[in-house]
Amino acid sequence: MGLNLRFSSMVKLFLALALAFSMMLAYTLRTEAAVDSNYKVSVMLNLPDITDFNAFDSQLTTLKNNGVKVVEVDMWWNHFEPTTRNQFNWSYYTNVFSHIKNAGLLIAPIFSFHQCGGNVGDNCNFPVPSWVWSLGTQDQMQYKSESGYYDNEYVAPFFSTSYTLYDEAFKSFASNMSSFNGSFFKIYIGMGPAGELRYPSYNANDGWSYPGRGKLQSYSGPAITSFQNAMQAKYGTIGAVNSAWGTSLSGFNQVMPPSNGDSFFNTGGYNGTYGKDFLTWYQAILTTHMNSIMTKAHADLNTFGVHLGGKMPGIHWQYDNPSVAHEAEDTAGLYNYSTMIDQFKTSNADLAFTALELQDNNVNPYYSQPQELVQNVANLCNQKGVPHDAENALSISGNQTLYNSAAFNTFNYGFNGFALLRLENVVNANGTATSELSPFTQTLALQPQQVTITINGANTSSGQNVYLVGDRMEFGAWNTNYAVPATYIGNGVWKATFNLGANHGYNFKAIKKDGSGNIIWENGSNHNWTVPYISGGTATYTLNWQN
Repeated sequence: MGLNLRFSSMVKLFLALALAFSMMLAYTLRTEAAVDSNYKVSVMLNLPDITDFNAFDSQLTTLKNNGVKVVEVDMWWNHFEPTTRNQFNWSYYTNVFSHIKNAGLLIAPIFSFHQCGGNVGDNCNFPVPSWVWSLGTQDQMQYKSESGYYDNEYVAPFFSTSYTLYDEAFKSFASNMSSFNGSFFKIYIGMGPAGELRYPSYNANDGWSYPGRGKLQSYSGPAITSFQNAMQAKYGTIGAVNSAWGTSLSGFNQVMPPSNGDSFFNTGGYNGTYGKDFLTWYQAILTTHMNSIMTKAHADLNTFGVHLGGKMPGIHWQYDNPSVAHEAEDTAGLYNYSTMIDQFKTSNADLAFTALELQDNNVNPYYSQPQELVQNVANLCNQKGVPHDAENALSISGNQTLYNSAAFNTFNYGFNGFALLRLENVVNANGTATSELSPFTQTLALQPQQVTITINGANTSSGQNVYLVGDRMEFGAWNTNYAVPATYIGNGVWKATFNLGANHGYNFKAIKKDGSGNIIWENGSNHNWTVPYISGGTATYTLNWQN
């Protein structure tokens, strides 16, 4: 039975907010996605090696007793093939896996072919094994940035021998870990710096600092040759290139990446034909890289009968820069998310995406829009049928607002699970719970509560739509990032459903959006409907619109 809430003494007040088209597009394209019935919460192990396995057992028991189902484990190349090619040593990871299995938890191994150390939050130093770098020259094997810096976090995709190395590692893992068949939840394949499918564009050692766009990474000899070959394959003749680009090059050996990255973006060159050709090729290196490595991974690892996955970064800064939108993403190789997610579909790989907890800071110089970014990527995954998992980007430190944000995105945008960075945040070294464990598990580890609200008499005109918005108590402000589109079911009745973190009460207000994409707030605080606290399960409420 619905609960009818009617307010007396209403005064109609409209406040039109002209929001950016990109934000409106995110709402317009939102794909309804139910919470997966196999939804699971994971915790990532700390970066340093485990030294006290008795204490580790206590930590795992605490996780198990609080609803965590999966433990993610970075397997460092530096550890499992440390000194010599094809001399593998899996003993450390066999031991770690045995303890996790014995605790009744599932294991999510991560093939970490990258360096640990140098990225945000790193408290370790596990470089790529030195024998790897002996297989070629620095220019052949490493990324070279527009400033001339060579990056050694991960072997650049231009070095084809690396795929044989990955294949050897996959085969060795499969033959040495057969006893854990049935204990794996998913296997992730690291495909770049920090294990993410991207270029090492934002690196402090190369002069980057937040929130700068970073550095393009296409200046090694093999990278330049790849770009030249790609343009010759596309255009056929240098004359056709000149016609398309408005240049006067005499040969394909003069086809080069941008000579000045700042000018390329700031003067709009990235939006011209040359810029689009360059950025399309630049991203295609990543998708081709994914295709090559995931093809070998499936051939070697499908014997375990679990999904394979890969990770993409949530590059949320400069997202809505009015001068040069998305320049940080473009610099990292994430030029077209639709094409990237198409490759996840083609490679039969689940996508792990981050930054679900971060709050928007869409002001100069940050222009940070993590909420819109997360929801845009999730919508694409839902539309294309790509399973996707959630992560936080930075330590949440028990901040309930951040947990609510993570829960809202996880439960309303079709994510199949949530992985928390990291064990040390929720469980102490001796196995006791930190103060963060309860907010984490109460918000994300329990089955979400589902609140369905029917709005009677919304009285919309042609071209208008109704949205339901979560409240300032839970999310810090009346924020359209937490808007759920309502569905019109006839006779002036609209219905909207929220999936939310458990054990929290919420206030709601309904809004309208006109045909031009402007949000019209309906009567401000007077249309503030309180939904009582519920603990899991479902609840249904009927709310009467007052004009």
